[in-house]
Amino acid sequence: MKFVILAALCAALSGCAAVESHLARAPDPTGGQRFCTDPDTPACRFLNEPVRLSSEQVALPGRPYLFRETLDPLEFVDASGRRWRAPAGTLTDGASVPRIFTSIVGSPTAPEFVNAAVMHDAMCGVGNTDLPGFHDATWEATHRMFYEGLRVGGTEDPRAKVMFAAVYLGGPRWLPGDRRFNDPALGSIGAFASTQGRPSGPTRGLDDWAAEKIPLQMLLAVMRQTKAYIERNDPSIGEIERYINGLERRALRAAATGDPGEGMHDAPEEEPDTTEEDDPGDQDVPGETPGDPTGNGQDRIES
Repeated sequence: MKFVILAALCAALSGCAAVESHLARAPDPTGGQRFCTDPDTPACRFLNEPVRLSSEQVALPGRPYLFRETLDPLEFVDASGRRWRAPAGTLTDGASVPRIFTSIVGSPTAPEFVNAAVMHDAMCGVGNTDLPGFHDATWEATHRMFYEGLRVGGTEDPRAKVMFAAVYLGGPRWLPGDRRFNDPALGSIGAFASTQGRPSGPTRGLDDWAAEKIPLQMLLAVMRQTKAYIERNDPSIGEIERYINGLERRALRAAATGDPGEGMHDAPEEEPDTTEEDDPGDQDVPGETPGDPTGNGQDRIES
């Protein structure tokens, strides 16, 4: 019976493509924040690159890739002018994309990913909880920085957006100031969702964390649908977040009720269920500035 429900949900999710033309009615979760979408833009840049890694490899329980420590600090400046810093000694596996999505996203380790992965790992990766900067920013802002770092590193835009979507949907979420590591993929190895900490800027928080509360097959269906949406439409980062938020809520309702049609039978007529109060964006986080005040999510930096 469970398999039938999951199969029906996957079919229902696939029907959500019809909502794409209605997304403009939902608010932009980024608040119109500007993003670097061109690797040659001077607005976003790495400082002290290329990153140098130790030759010594470290294996961590439950992790599919080997880790190395950075030998020097690495910094990244995003489109808002915010400076992110990965100290020397940052532990990285050069991946960042949740393991559960590698069958959809592909291998997340490649030379053009390494700088972005180091920055992302410094902010929220396993083994780095004692580093300055860990979990200081919201999880939304951190995952958005990962996208910009991928683009500056030379990752093609469609791939960078799919990788961003993977960490946004299935990567860690935390409240700023809570320095514990959390990763749903580790399961019984001791992972947990951070629930303490001090709020710092707007964030969706941890309610209904998709990777913990949505069964794996449902989560994979959401990711496949999102990947197809990105490939068809070349959406902005705000549009990707808005799209994922809607599919995530529908899947959560279906998982909670056991009814794959719950909240989803009307999908062809409505946009994904995203409200402004649920997704206020990160425009008030210190060091970040909003872009287009209309909040249309199209204000990109390309040169």
